[in-house]
Amino acid sequence: MRGTSLQVSIVVRRLGTDMEVDEAIKKAIGFVAIVYKEEKISHVGVEEIEFDEVKNEWSITIGFFRVWRNEDLTLPEIIAGQSRRRWNDRILKILRLSDDTGEVLSMKIRPCPSA
Repeated sequence: MRGTSLQVSIVVRRLGTDMEVDEAIKKAIGFVAIVYKEEKISHVGVEEIEFDEVKNEWSITIGFFRVWRNEDLTLPEIIAGQSRRRWNDRILKILRLSDDTGEVLSMKIRPCPSA
């Protein structure tokens, strides 16, 4: 047909799941925002998404920057050459969410690959 545009919407959904992928992402990012509310995190974004059909769980990796200041170290830590983190290292957290309830089941750190 001339002059007619067709828009196609694709929804990522697996049979038997209760949450759409976008809903699972919003819940994961919302959880991270609550946990780190008092800290100045930035550039929050989705890094990886996986759905486990056996466990009926989402595994979503969220990345963000978190400001760590070495000036917060004590004098003995500085003398020992310790460093907590460089400014703004990328932090990766893996969140597991129940597809049945939408509840966050766990949050673990995932080592960030060296740049």
